[in-house]
Amino acid sequence: MTMLTKIRNQSALLIGTIGVAMLLFILGGDFLRNSGRFFGTADNVVGIINGQEITYQDFERMVQNELLQLYGTDAVDEETRKNVRDRVWAKLLNELVMFKEFNKLGLSVSAEELLYQIKSDNPSPILAQYFIDPKTGQPLPQFTNPQTGRLDGEKILAAVQNMINNPEGEKSWVQIEQAIKLDRYNTKYNTLIKKGLYATNKEAEIDYFDKNNKYTFDYVLKFYADIKDEEIQYSESDLKKYYNEHKHEPFFQQEQETRKIEYVVFKVEPTVNDVKKIEEEISALKDAFANAENDSLFVYENSDNPNSIYWVKEGMLPADVDSLIFNNEKGFVAGPYEDGGYFKLAKKIDEQMKSDSVKARHILVKIQNGDTAKAQNLIDSLKTLIQKKNADFAELAQEFSEDFGSAQDGGDLGWFTEGQMVKPFNDACFNADPGDLVTVTTQFGIHLIEVLEKTAPHKQALVAFVERKIEPSKETYDKVYKDASAFSINNPTAGAFKTAGNELGIRVADNIKLGDKQIPGIPMSGEIVRWAFKAEKGTVSEPFEVEGAFIVALLSEIKPEGTLPLETDVVKQYVTQQVIKQKKAEKIKSELQGIASLEDAASKLGKKVETIEDITFASYTLPALGSELKVIGTACGIPLNKISEPVDDNKGVYVLKTTDFKEAQPAPNYYTNKFQLEKILQNRVEYEVFTVLEDLANVKDYRGRFY
Repeated sequence: MTMLTKIRNQSALLIGTIGVAMLLFILGGDFLRNSGRFFGTADNVVGIINGQEITYQDFERMVQNELLQLYGTDAVDEETRKNVRDRVWAKLLNELVMFKEFNKLGLSVSAEELLYQIKSDNPSPILAQYFIDPKTGQPLPQFTNPQTGRLDGEKILAAVQNMINNPEGEKSWVQIEQAIKLDRYNTKYNTLIKKGLYATNKEAEIDYFDKNNKYTFDYVLKFYADIKDEEIQYSESDLKKYYNEHKHEPFFQQEQETRKIEYVVFKVEPTVNDVKKIEEEISALKDAFANAENDSLFVYENSDNPNSIYWVKEGMLPADVDSLIFNNEKGFVAGPYEDGGYFKLAKKIDEQMKSDSVKARHILVKIQNGDTAKAQNLIDSLKTLIQKKNADFAELAQEFSEDFGSAQDGGDLGWFTEGQMVKPFNDACFNADPGDLVTVTTQFGIHLIEVLEKTAPHKQALVAFVERKIEPSKETYDKVYKDASAFSINNPTAGAFKTAGNELGIRVADNIKLGDKQIPGIPMSGEIVRWAFKAEKGTVSEPFEVEGAFIVALLSEIKPEGTLPLETDVVKQYVTQQVIKQKKAEKIKSELQGIASLEDAASKLGKKVETIEDITFASYTLPALGSELKVIGTACGIPLNKISEPVDDNKGVYVLKTTDFKEAQPAPNYYTNKFQLEKILQNRVEYEVFTVLEDLANVKDYRGRFY
């Protein structure tokens, strides 16, 4: 029962277990069968896959169907909805991209193959994860073959059959079954590609010598940083020339359209009058709090944190408050005092000698279909077995407890402090003595608890707190909003925004992508992202309300998909840096004209001759210099004791001379190198193949316009 509960609870989260690119999708060809083509206007399209437009209405219908299948009519939060939207999008990707590939190759997964994936002693990894202890990585004992110590396929099959026979479990099993099939399709597809990737014997031999031939060289280096940028002169034509020669390179290619905004923050902070008013309001409650007969009700009705009644030990409260609470009688009220962004009143309700930590273990039986009596009878039977039959608590917990997390540890919860558990469970543990067996009902079910140990008791006070958060008043919010609105209205152009904004402090957020849920540094900023992709360049926004502030933004740059233009800020900066670097290299090379030796070069540059020993052609870095691949290639390619031409690399300009070469002895064979080369190729398949297919399908994800 425990395992089936775990499977039911986790099946909705199964997406994350399958892989980065290949998420859960509906098998077969009928996912779109009843929908036809998805047509809509550009403003109504959430995405395009292989030329197929998916409208917002159709996508939302799929999302609602998925929510209904997974959660029934239960309410779900926004994070859950986001996960389900990602899930539906993944289904569409696989239906419209991957399935075409599977079908072209005639791939299939038979019923017999699926059964083998379940009942084999080496079951599908999708299924096996539910029968593995996440803490140890070992199979759970109740599903293990005692002779082999491995998972027992027949036991897993029995658990699955039990789940299928449960109406609630059957729905979850469908999700898992589809995931197992996906894993098989994916494995077969990737295996076909991997089998076509290989390294030749000659490539393996070359790889061996590249990794084992060793070179020693002397060099002279002048760093680019030795020349100040201000000493370099360049023109706009220099920048254009470099850009035109290099714009095909990856740096200049924008795979996805992005936005850049500049923004001003108008913080909403409590004023002196706001703070004073809050303090006065809570002070006015002090006498009534002291005289209150029902402290829980008073706290509930008057505190921003309505459940603030708990035991504290000496030293837990601010020093002056701590002294007042522990040196006064019950009913004493301390405060108001400021603590953690709140004004607080603290009332002493009781004082006892109490332990502050308990070690316990438990067995949880959930109440199914409202049948409390059935759950209580099982708990009573287990308690009798322990008390009268000397049954082992840990073994019973492993077999019967429906708290999977602790059941595998014999129900052990370890040490926990006062208030860490839900209140009924907490009180049952802290009011019992070591060795006691107690039962208690919580929202999770009925618990049989054994208290194992308690820390030594010491004086603690039960304190009720009335708390008022120190926050801006409505008047303060309104004033800051008016200030932000006035800034937006009075500075409607980019020039005016920057002039006025400089006095307030302009911040920048770059490379914002459609679909980003949050801009770094701006909490709750999804609305700003959507605005940035609807507005025109140079537009100044109305105030956006975010956590603790209002933001007015300027859409300062649009970086289109494709080759970034030179005028783009990031491109202009990069090209300028590279041109300066080129000019510095030319200057250094001119200083090296006519050199006859490395010593001559060192003299002209004001440097000294250095040595690097035993590099290989396969080296990626040089000691203390980092990645200098041109230098490595030159050192491994020039004749011994010949001075190279100047080499401009990442750090500066080098002149070098290879002084020693140690040729590796030929190996009997090059199987290891061949295996390594093929492994490198094959390891790229699972991610890169899907990425290529996605590119070929010209996938456009516009969900960020709507969510």
